[in-house]
Amino acid sequence: METKEDEFCALMQGNLSVVEFYRRYNALLRYAGNELSDEARKIKWFRDRLSPELQWALSAHDIPTFKTLVDKALRAERTSIKMKQDNKRKWVEQKAARGSSSCPRYEPRPQTGWRPLAQAPHRPQAPATQA
Repeated sequence: METKEDEFCALMQGNLSVVEFYRRYNALLRYAGNELSDEARKIKWFRDRLSPELQWALSAHDIPTFKTLVDKALRAERTSIKMKQDNKRKWVEQKAARGSSSCPRYEPRPQTGWRPLAQAPHRPQAPATQA
């Protein structure tokens, strides 16, 4: 039972969706003891363990109940996913419209061994005048 309590205390959203995180939370909630006995503590605990992106999205909202928190977190997650997909689609379209890069790729020449630097063409010097 102590390991489940530790697992509950260490629970974070991380890469989980809000639905997966909520399910894990509910499965482990009974091991929390009296720590989350009232609604306000449950809301704070759950909100503090959401991803930073969702915490930011929910920061301006008044959240009176735990159900409201979960609903708003789900809505914020869907919006975030749509925005990421839209930005990716726009980036791909822009890349396709640009075509190939204006700068050619650097391709190193094959090494053929040591070569002296190119020398300037030989210029004959004017004969020195005698006085």
